[in-house]
Amino acid sequence: MIVFTDLDGTLLDHHSYDFTPALPALERLRAGRVPVVLTTSKTLEETRHYACELGLDGPLITENGGAVCVPLTVDADQPKDLIMSGYGISVSGPGYGALKAWLHRLRTTHGFRFTGFSDWTVEQVARHTGLGQTAAGRARQRLATEPLVWEDSEQAWTRFQREAAAAGLRCVEGGRFRHLIGPRGKSEAMRQVLERFPTAGGPIIALGDGPNDREMLLQADIAVVIRNHNGGYLDLPERPDAIHTRAAGPQGWLEAMDCILEDHPV
Repeated sequence: MIVFTDLDGTLLDHHSYDFTPALPALERLRAGRVPVVLTTSKTLEETRHYACELGLDGPLITENGGAVCVPLTVDADQPKDLIMSGYGISVSGPGYGALKAWLHRLRTTHGFRFTGFSDWTVEQVARHTGLGQTAAGRARQRLATEPLVWEDSEQAWTRFQREAAAAGLRCVEGGRFRHLIGPRGKSEAMRQVLERFPTAGGPIIALGDGPNDREMLLQADIAVVIRNHNGGYLDLPERPDAIHTRAAGPQGWLEAMDCILEDHPV
């Protein structure tokens, strides 16, 4: 099997970013040599930090699918747009510099009211995210996407989405921010990883809690909807077979994986 998991609000607690409750299941997966692919809105530097803490050494999907990052030690010959921190990286869309320039032009010409990571200092990112300053610095090292705090009307948001679509860009909603991303989301990035690292007939498992996880969950053989920090669930009517956890965050992650591993021992 292979496991694709969101981080914020799923493997990590929404408020504390703690993953400790999920460790028993992660140890079972590690012992069974089951790949766990972190699939997140976080940047490579943020995700690499958690991968190191969790003892994961495989591919990473970062920035909502905007970057697929494969360790050079795993596949040095992979197609890649750049090399960074020991990873070969495939970037979706125009890249962060061009994305920022387009976004700032659009704000000027249309008068949309929003702010994003490119507008904020490290201290402001820390305040918006609840991260410490070191972690907030990692969050600003972006390659492909921009998280936004939308300060305008929903009608303006609809117009903004139309402008983004006309430019070949997409908008997705996460647990804290709305994100402007390139044409590749989490599900397309997931397919790219599976093409290079196919499973040997075991199930593809995906765990997530937010709207930006929807397509990833729909693509999985086993979809797990983690209860969110407000006590609700992502609406996923297309998957009546999805597992819905009683607990939120990493406690829910452990709950779901214990259930799955009963039926699919490793």
